[in-house]
Amino acid sequence: MNDGGQFLRDALLNASKLVECSLIILSLMFVWTLAHFADRCISYRSARQQTRRFLKESQTLLKRDEWKSVLVLAERLKRSHVAVVYSRCLREFEKDCEYISSEQSLQAASRVARIARNDLHEQLKRGLNNLSAISRTAPFVGVFGTCIGILDSFKGYAGTKYGYIAFLATSLAEALVPTTVGLLVGIVATWSYNWQNERLAVFDAEMEIASLELESLLQKPKSR
Repeated sequence: MNDGGQFLRDALLNASKLVECSLIILSLMFVWTLAHFADRCISYRSARQQTRRFLKESQTLLKRDEWKSVLVLAERLKRSHVAVVYSRCLREFEKDCEYISSEQSLQAASRVARIARNDLHEQLKRGLNNLSAISRTAPFVGVFGTCIGILDSFKGYAGTKYGYIAFLATSLAEALVPTTVGLLVGIVATWSYNWQNERLAVFDAEMEIASLELESLLQKPKSR
């Protein structure tokens, strides 16, 4: 373990400016990926918890046709993607019913629900494109650093033949550090991208189902 740490320290101390730049870029990519993953975990967990609460409490209210209470509950749970769809749709339906027919109000509410789903989709996918870019470019940044390190390995050496072989082997081994780091960053970013993409697909499906169920409930005469 100590030998590995000493090797990494020597690799960093002997690295050229370009290699150092590549390692700094990879470090920033790695830190951003971890920070974004932590932020998405917190955001998705909060959305999941509030959605469960909303669905549990709204079922009881819907059975009693207490639409006002459902709307108040939905507007209070702003972190829930399902609750936001409900609140925007119900608010539009309630507003339009005062001026146009129920059928036209339902159509307007349906359009608002689609807009809400699209807006929430964009909010939930925040950072996804950046993760994709990091997962694709990090290995190449590492390879670039390794190429520069290999070129720096073939420099003048004053000593014995065996000493030069040892020096060259050490230099080449140190040159592989950026590639290793780049692959590590790429793997973490790819895993995080796939995880966020899967969660996003689940949230999209839940919002789609919620809007369809709400439209079906609003079509019932007792709902108006």
